[in-house]
Amino acid sequence: MKTQCSDSSVEQRPQSSIKELDLIVEGVAPDYATALELARKEAGDGMLLAWYDAKKDVGYPQVEECAGSQPGWYVYAKNRGANLIVNINSGDFIFIFMTGVETQGG
Repeated sequence: MKTQCSDSSVEQRPQSSIKELDLIVEGVAPDYATALELARKEAGDGMLLAWYDAKKDVGYPQVEECAGSQPGWYVYAKNRGANLIVNINSGDFIFIFMTGVETQGG
């Protein structure tokens, strides 16, 4: 399995503060666990807020918020501070993270 990612694939969307990173996995179609592992490597210590599996047409969390034309899982993440989307194989899997936030605790 080979992954491709370049700086040119990282885009800042003008309408939001969510950065999108596109990863292409060559050689084998990743399953959910593999895709999540790849996404977590890109997000570092970021907190996973939502995800979508296009093959199964399942998103999490399953939120029935008034989302208009956007899926509930996306709106959920966006409203909770998401700032990184890792898009694997042109939408096969989408993982949304909140990164760069220091954890509190003692």
